[in-house]
Amino acid sequence: MTNAAGPLGRMRAAAVLVPAAAHHPAGAVEVTLDDLELRDGTTEDSAAALRASRAPAPYDAEVKEAIETATAAGGDIWLVLDRDQQLPATLTIAARLPTPPLVTGRFARAHWPVLATLPPLRHAKLADPPAPLWRRVTGLPPADEPGPYWREWAGDPVPPAPWAGRAGLAMTVADPGGLIASGCTTVVLGICAADHEVIGRGGGTVPMDRMREAVEKLRAAGVTVLAELWLGAPGISATRTRTAIATLTAENAPVDRLVGLRPFDWPTHWTTPAWGRTPVEITPSTKDLARHHHFHAPGTLTDAEVQALIADIGPALASTGTLIPARVAAAYLAEDPPGGTTPGIALAPDTVLVTTPPDWYAVNLRLGRVIRLDPRVASRLRTTRHPIPEPDALPGVPPKGRAKILDTLVGNGLLVRT
Repeated sequence: MTNAAGPLGRMRAAAVLVPAAAHHPAGAVEVTLDDLELRDGTTEDSAAALRASRAPAPYDAEVKEAIETATAAGGDIWLVLDRDQQLPATLTIAARLPTPPLVTGRFARAHWPVLATLPPLRHAKLADPPAPLWRRVTGLPPADEPGPYWREWAGDPVPPAPWAGRAGLAMTVADPGGLIASGCTTVVLGICAADHEVIGRGGGTVPMDRMREAVEKLRAAGVTVLAELWLGAPGISATRTRTAIATLTAENAPVDRLVGLRPFDWPTHWTTPAWGRTPVEITPSTKDLARHHHFHAPGTLTDAEVQALIADIGPALASTGTLIPARVAAAYLAEDPPGGTTPGIALAPDTVLVTTPPDWYAVNLRLGRVIRLDPRVASRLRTTRHPIPEPDALPGVPPKGRAKILDTLVGNGLLVRT
């Protein structure tokens, strides 16, 4: 079970709380810890993204601050557009800048012919930055030091060492020494099947024994091997998917941990009508900013079947702390400390207290429930994950009132007596 006192617990709490805290009744977007969706349309449609950029958003204050900071600095203003989720905010910023920006990033390069026709970017210029742009992982202790470099996509250039992130299955198995020499500390592999053979995100297949040999070499060098399981790949049945989950979570699993379940999609830059050994029929999307095409292959799960499978197997994996709380880089690297057993009163194992002044919330990770607390009580509550004497939990509160408050919090499942 994930320790709710550790970084993974805090991120799981944030994943529950962010949608509630970031909800904007008049806004055009819904924000979660790791995603952004349009209420009207999709970011694969330029007209819908443009509409969203002109409406209120939960991040309006951050947009205003970014514009003021960039304008005050003088010189060229760069906008990095790597993902479709960044598009509404990027269009908002570009429309409010005093001078046309320089634009770079993966999503911008892939869709510039369309993006350049949108009014906020009509006078902008697509450009290569003067130096490589690398991601760093933040949010892990010590907070004042940068984390490792992060490789978001397996096809990206290898970052400077030390680094963590995604790599292709076939390349990893073929050359684990190269991965070690590059300074990789944590590798995330996309996997679609795992039984007598392992099939990667791109359809490449490696024998299970070779997979285990490569992983042992990586582990011996101190590299952590994580897996994301893609559901709904061409020709992969629900039975084979369940087998993969059992294999990847077994005591002798060929990876250190299964960290995510992801619905399989067909990127627009995949043009070969085959996925490994499986023929695929591709139907191009009609959206002008399409990221994925529709595909069909015999024996493939439908979208509804994929969602039903995730709903069936996901909760059990999440409740045991197997899955990361969201696609947040720090969650792939975080490790939770063990809990304490001292007698006293403590936060319940599944509860995290979160403050967004002046409000206080208790987030139940197991139930996915958010409870708003009386600020007068919450601000005085000093209990932690490690049990402490009851008088220390609510200092300054008379014994009779303290007992009543603590009884209520214990009854609601927020605290436990040990």
